[in-house]
Amino acid sequence: MGNNYVSIIAVALQEYATGVTVPEGVEPEQMYKDLAWAGIWRMDSGTIFDNLINGTDKARILNRKNTEMQRNTTFGMTPSSNNPCLP
Repeated sequence: MGNNYVSIIAVALQEYATGVTVPEGVEPEQMYKDLAWAGIWRMDSGTIFDNLINGTDKARILNRKNTEMQRNTTFGMTPSSNNPCLP
């Protein structure tokens, strides 16, 4: 599922959230792929996706997810201009 659908989910997110300002220095495609991975993979889950994502990618995905949810510049990442994930 990860290999087959992450790109599709990323494109759908990008089309759904038009007008989002991507942080400087971040490739839009990578940001949306990271968000797609964050939606189907959890670090503590021990799922089959653990074999598909290397350690560096896992850290970046988790950091992007936390940055977007907390709406703070954290882990060296700046949140996008998208609406907050949490109220």
